[in-house]
Parts: sequence; C-alpha cells; structure tokens
Amino acid sequence: MKIAVVNDTVHPFFKGGAQKRVYEISRRLVQRGHEVHWYCMDYGVRELEGIQMHPVSPSYDLYTTEGKRRIRQAMAFAARLNIRERVDIIDCMNFPYLHCLPALVSARRQGVPLVITWFEFWGDYWYDYMGRPGWVGKQIEKMVTRLPQLIIADSKKVREQLLDVNINHHWGIKVVPDGVDNALIAGVEPSRDKYDVVYVGRMLAHKNVDVLIHALAGLDGVTAAIIGQGESLVRCVQLATELGIDDRVRFLGHVESDEDVYATIKSSKVLVLPSTQEGHPLVIPEAYACGVPVVAIEGVCDEFVVPGATGYLTPLQVPAMRIVIDQAMDMRQALRAPCLAQAEKYDWEKITDMVESVYREVVGRC
Repeated sequence: MKIAVVNDTVHPFFKGGAQKRVYEISRRLVQRGHEVHWYCMDYGVRELEGIQMHPVSPSYDLYTTEGKRRIRQAMAFAARLNIRERVDIIDCMNFPYLHCLPALVSARRQGVPLVITWFEFWGDYWYDYMGRPGWVGKQIEKMVTRLPQLIIADSKKVREQLLDVNINHHWGIKVVPDGVDNALIAGVEPSRDKYDVVYVGRMLAHKNVDVLIHALAGLDGVTAAIIGQGESLVRCVQLATELGIDDRVRFLGHVESDEDVYATIKSSKVLVLPSTQEGHPLVIPEAYACGVPVVAIEGVCDEFVVPGATGYLTPLQVPAMRIVIDQAMDMRQALRAPCLAQAEKYDWEKITDMVESVYREVVGRC
C-alpha cells in the first residue's frame, strides 16, 4: 500500500506519544514493503528510516509561554497541507484539528479513504483550556469527528467519548493502543542514579506534577526524578524548594535519548502519572517493559493499569496518592513479572499488525 500520514510534528525531533506512535508504526510498515509518506513541518530531513518526508510548513514552536498550543501554527500548517502524492489511504492524526479538513479535501480529490487517528477527546475540557472561547474548539473537534470514513482510537475510553457525541461516519471506530519496543528496552541497563519515583511527560498544567510534589513532601526520604519540560517546570522547581524537598527531587528536564529515559525508569521503583487528560499514555507500557509498576489517576487510565498487578489507581488527592505510592514501592518486586507480561501485549510489532489490518480493510472497502 501507499500510505500518507499527517502529523505536524516528528519523532525524534519532537518528543511526544503521538509522534512516537507515527514513527514506530510507519518505519515498520516500510520494513514490510509499504510506501509511507509523512506530511509534517520541516525538520530538514527528506527521508527517515525509509519514510518519505514531505515538509508542509516551517517548523514553528508549538506552545506559548503559558503552555497553550499556538493557533497560528495550526492555521499555517492546515493552509499549506496538500497531499500531492498518489496514495491508497490517508491517516491523519487528530490534533490540532484544523489540518483534518484539507486532508479530507486531498482524500476526496484522489478518491481514497480518510482515517483519523484519535489520541484524546477534549469535549468540555476545552473550557478549562481556553475559557469561554473554548466553545469554538469544542465545535471544531465535534465537526472533525464527522470527516473520516473510519476513526482509530488509541483507547477504549476515547472510543466511548467519541460515541457519546453521536459521530456519524461510515465504518465506526477501531481501537488500536500505543505500543512499546520490548526488545530495545530489555537491552537497556538501569541508570547508576537510583530513585524511588519517576515522572515522564510534558510539564503542563493538566499533568498535575505539582500534586505529585506535594505528595512527595509527605513521604520521608523518598526521592524522585522528574523528566520533561514545559510551562509548569519553573513553578514545580520553586514548589519543591518551598516544601524543602529540592534535595531529593531532581528535575532532569528534556532527556534527548529514549534509552536514557528507559534507564532512569529502570532505576526507579514506581512511575507516577498524575495527569487527568490522557488517551493511552505511551509511558505506561514503557514502564511495564522496564518492569516498573505505575500509579495513575482513576477515571483516566483505568483500562491500562490493573490494580494490585501492574500498579495502582488513585484519585487526584495528595493523601491518597501518598498511600498508593508507598504501597507500589513496597510491592514493586511482586509487580515486576505482571508488568513485563503486560508489556508484551503492546509490542510495536503487534500494534503495527493491527494498524496494517485496519488499513487493508478500509482500502478494500473503497
């Protein structure tokens, strides 16, 4: 098959779950004999592990100093998107939405199906993110659900959220979760720097790293590594100092190498993900592949954490989070084998099988 994928940002130049998913699946599809064209911002490369790269716009900074996505960047990318290569199918990542309409125009012009891969559904969260103007974002998001022949959701939760808005497209929603490179992670040695707790992700308000820091303050002697950058980083560093735990909470910022991230996870006892806005967080199967249990927020990551087997769920409350972090650290050895077993279910080769099957089904119907 000839496949066009549309995502403005590209792994490894931009670190994020969606970017890594596109990269890992696309390069495996190329290895299987498919032709993959990636329409993206310009990162100065025209081929990436056999993937043919098509720069649509210059590479812009995505976020403002307040951590909000730049609307101008989304508009510029959408305005210039034109899929000229003849392909059999177009798979467009959902965010930041505006580019999905020109992707549909390209699909209609070529007479090929449009698939949208959906990572998070925001719904009313738009009001938290933008205030009253969030109504516009909410309506655009709902409109985009009606564009493709089929949606690939990265979690059952996202699928249910999409169904709740009464989407009306041809062939429904397929769930294909994110994956993990078990073979790569198995070969990584733990870091020489040891921690009790590790957080990996962007430093944004909805990630709630400040709640984790408050929880750590009540856990005597517990150390932590915080990996990631973003608008809340400075505030979290200040908070750790104010709470008197800056000597046991280390902010590592952006870590370039995935292997170095895995090494730090492996050197930790538990990974904590206090985020309240997620689809399928890629870091969860990555932690499992490292043999490390996960503490996440209930109602957000329930389908990916098996309490008492691969980790624990907690409300977004400091006292409750302290209890389950302590519990996960105590149980880490018993949880190691179930975590490794769970990671095998998410191997990228199996995930690529699922995506390839969906593509073949959709192309076969057209």
